[in-house]
Amino acid sequence: MPSDFPFENVALISVTYKSEKLAQHLAHTASLFRHVWIIDNNSQDDTIAAYRQAIPHATIVAQSINAGFGPANNVGFEASRADCQRALFINPDCTISEAAIRLLLEAADTHPDAAIISPIVFSTATQGANLKLRDYGAGYPAGQVRDLPYSHTLPAVIEDACLDGACFLVDSEKFASIGAFDNNIFMYSEEDDISLRVHKSRFRKITVRDAHAQHLGGASSTSSTRVELRKKYHQKWAVFYMLGKHKSPAVSKIAAGKTLLVAPIAILLYALLLQKRNFLKWSGWMLAALDTLSGKRYFQNHI
Repeated sequence: MPSDFPFENVALISVTYKSEKLAQHLAHTASLFRHVWIIDNNSQDDTIAAYRQAIPHATIVAQSINAGFGPANNVGFEASRADCQRALFINPDCTISEAAIRLLLEAADTHPDAAIISPIVFSTATQGANLKLRDYGAGYPAGQVRDLPYSHTLPAVIEDACLDGACFLVDSEKFASIGAFDNNIFMYSEEDDISLRVHKSRFRKITVRDAHAQHLGGASSTSSTRVELRKKYHQKWAVFYMLGKHKSPAVSKIAAGKTLLVAPIAILLYALLLQKRNFLKWSGWMLAALDTLSGKRYFQNHI
């Protein structure tokens, strides 16, 4: 463990789930922070042991259930607030350099009304920047998303860029005041939900052009048939939830009802065509629609 850290008063928060192979990957970034919280979502493998060995100074919270991405981040965030005024949320399959973090902190100092200060996240697979724009003033799900090609001619601080949940810095007091992560969202759509709430607040969300993070993408947890089904379920359930939260419960129910009408036909078709990916997608979507219409989370707890 290093005797001193470049970032003494900024928390690093990461959520793991069956992510033992990424322990050394996260360790490089974690070595820059005195305060590190790793929240494990009941991995039931060697994930916790791997992170304890790779990042011995981290506080590791072993949850008894898989609470989801946002709720787990909230556990670390609440624990960090006693010692840190800012927090960096980062996926275990993402890295960011000391220089890039300093750029984020400088931007935070320069823009004291910013609740969220983001780097531009590059995919190590495609070498491309995940840089998109969306007008959150148009509400949800309105506001067309459009790609913004990365260039050094872009403004040094970019407004209205879509949030990439793989890596972003927050002013802890401001982020807490807008509600942090919504504990009802297990995974997916949390970036849109946070962005919509920031837009409605008196704070800003900015992206720093020259601060870059590298994201492996899709490597945070291992894949399986069950994992893929759960992902499709949560992806669609989050959309229905967002419609209810940011539009109206009636709009959410109508959308779920339409999905439920189409899903059995799609499931049968893709089963006959032996298209597993589409079969799992529509199966997950149907279960999400059933849970939305019933007002319960039965399938979330049983798949």
